[in-house]
Amino acid sequence: MTIPYPLNTIGKLSEHFSKFGHIINIEVLQSQKKAIIKFSSHLEALRAIKSPEAVLGNRFIKVFWTADEEDLAEVKKAEAEKQKSQEEASKFLEEKKKKKIEAAKEAK
Repeated sequence: MTIPYPLNTIGKLSEHFSKFGHIINIEVLQSQKKAIIKFSSHLEALRAIKSPEAVLGNRFIKVFWTADEEDLAEVKKAEAEKQKSQEEASKFLEEKKKKKIEAAKEAK
């Protein structure tokens, strides 16, 4: 977000964004007129993004998503675990289907 100098302070940002949830970290980038606010959960960040309220009373300040390396690593790990789980479930169902077919052949 592009934030005017007098508003781009940890105190002002904390005061505004803490209403959306627990803030883990605030990084003020004065030279870029930006700040990075990290919440303890995705839901809290979503509340801040979706809020119709003007940021620090300035409707020209915009809020965007960002992700750090740690967040990206967590997402990749979760995706890999989900893929592995789906593969295991698929394998289980395939084996169950084969056993059912074999049992039907033996019954004849």
